[in-house]
Amino acid sequence: MKVNFKNILLLVAIIIGIIFAVSVFNNFAGGDDRFDYSDLVELFDDDLVYSFTVDGDSVITVKVLQVDEATGQFKKDDKGNFVLLEKQYAFATAAQRDYIHSVAVSGNNKNLVEYNFERAAEAPWYQAYLPYIIVGLIFIALWFVIMKSAGG
Repeated sequence: MKVNFKNILLLVAIIIGIIFAVSVFNNFAGGDDRFDYSDLVELFDDDLVYSFTVDGDSVITVKVLQVDEATGQFKKDDKGNFVLLEKQYAFATAAQRDYIHSVAVSGNNKNLVEYNFERAAEAPWYQAYLPYIIVGLIFIALWFVIMKSAGG
């Protein structure tokens, strides 16, 4: 009985470790160039967005106009082009993505030169059922372990 308890405890520890590792690696996906959604909305409200692209993974890459603090005008380089800062944000919900789309289509941003919404990649049909299959197999495996330990 004590050996089975240790095995179950080890299995639970392994599952918790896997969940922890996946969550840690998912958090490392972003870099220093990411920022908050409220900052993104503020950039659109202040009309500082020059262009943006939303890729299929709902990550927006924004090119922001830089303002010269002394003059209040947009900074330009030696060739007369605007100085742009590139930032990225990963949308957490579809509502955030839809709001940015509505802002782009509204035409209220005079400095917005171009924008692009790329189509989301479609997942294969079996990917939707894969979590259910894995959980089912885990339950079946646990059932066999429990039945074998019960002597049945």
